[in-house]
Amino acid sequence: NPLKKMQSLMAVAAKLLRIFYVMLTKSVDYDPKM
Repeated sequence: NPLKKMQSLMAVAAKLLRIFYVMLTKSVDYDPKM
């Protein structure tokens, strides 16, 4: 199902964007345990 694959890619991209946003705004290293 190509749509499901696209949705999973978007979910991963959104997660990465959120991590980068936190790193930029707080300028701290991302801690995956949090």
